[in-house]
Parts: sequence; structure tokens; C-alpha cells
Amino acid sequence: MYSGGTSMDVLLRKSSLSDYEIIDEMLCKLHKYHGENKPEVYKEIEHFFSKEEFEKILEENNFFILSILDGVVTGLIWYRRAEKANKFEKNRTQLWIDGLYVDEIYRNKGIAKRLLGEVMNIAKNDGIDSVESMVWDFNEASKKLFRKYFEVRASIMSYNVK
Repeated sequence: MYSGGTSMDVLLRKSSLSDYEIIDEMLCKLHKYHGENKPEVYKEIEHFFSKEEFEKILEENNFFILSILDGVVTGLIWYRRAEKANKFEKNRTQLWIDGLYVDEIYRNKGIAKRLLGEVMNIAKNDGIDSVESMVWDFNEASKKLFRKYFEVRASIMSYNVK
């Protein structure tokens, strides 16, 4: 278990195309965790997305922030900018968090909190109306973190027929 460093020692930086391999690796680990807890929803995958898909999503208002400690990428947060506008709801700009992952040996060091805080600061500085995320009910650690800053606005209820 890693015991050195604190969240204060962690550097945050935006990703680049050269970060594809580490981002893919971390998102595959996050996907595996979801698959282990929701096998009726998720399939096994070898890659989260191809390098070409990664390039494309970076061009489409998707962003990754990486956490680095002692030169090692320890985690990431993936978010995207979305405009919400329809005849039923008020127009608003949102940042959607699609993934938050910290490598197991670096957990409980405040890294996820720093990553989440960075996205919230970006939202404040860019005049974004809200930051949103969907958290699976089985994910106690994420629920605990998000409840510190977010309110539960809706719940997705599911009835599995098969």
C-alpha cells in the first residue's frame, strides 16, 4: 500500500493525446468495477475506446484531468460540456462527469476530492450552471464523495425483466 505523499503533493494537468494508454487503462479498470457490480448491464472489454475514438471525443467537448504524484499518473476525471435546451426545461450549460477513477494504491489520499474540486472550479470560472454525474447505487465511495458537494436531484429506478 502506498503511504507517502498527500493530496497537496498531487499535481493536476489536462490530458493530451499522448496520455491515451494510461487513460484507456484506468477507464478499463473503472469499467471492470462497474461490470463486476452490474454484469447484467456491462460487457467485458479489452479497450475502453480506440486511439481514434479517443482523438474524436477530445475534439467534442470532452476533457480529462489527470492527477500525478511523484511522476506517476494516479487518477483521472473525465467530463464533458453539454448545453441543455428544450421546450420543457430552462436553457443551461452543464459539465457532465462521465468518470472518476483513482488507482487503488493511491485511494483515501484526497486525490478524488482534488479532481472533483478542479472540475467544480472550472465550472465556476467558466460560468457553467451545474456539474452533473450519475453514480451507481453500489458505489458507496463515490456516493459518499459526491454527497459532500452535490444534491441528489433524481434517481434512476430499474426493473429487470430478464
